[in-house]
Amino acid sequence: NAALSAQIINRAVVHVTTTGSIPAGQVVTSVPSCGSGEVVGGGATFDDPPTDGQVVRSWPSSAHTWSATIANVAATPINYTAYAVCLS
Repeated sequence: NAALSAQIINRAVVHVTTTGSIPAGQVVTSVPSCGSGEVVGGGATFDDPPTDGQVVRSWPSSAHTWSATIANVAATPINYTAYAVCLS
């Protein structure tokens, strides 16, 4: 539908991040949230170093939030960043 496509194209895209550290052998869920009047359109998760984390699940947990569950399979702490791609 061309009208719907035009509405989506004219929306602003905002990236919201949450960051943190995961202790060795632990699992965390991070929930970046879109601002007022924005809806979540996607998301992603990255860990550092990239070989030591496992994304257990990554999903839109509401119309305004993206959730990501990350497991640290290393013997040392790792850092992560979870992203929500929001449309206003």
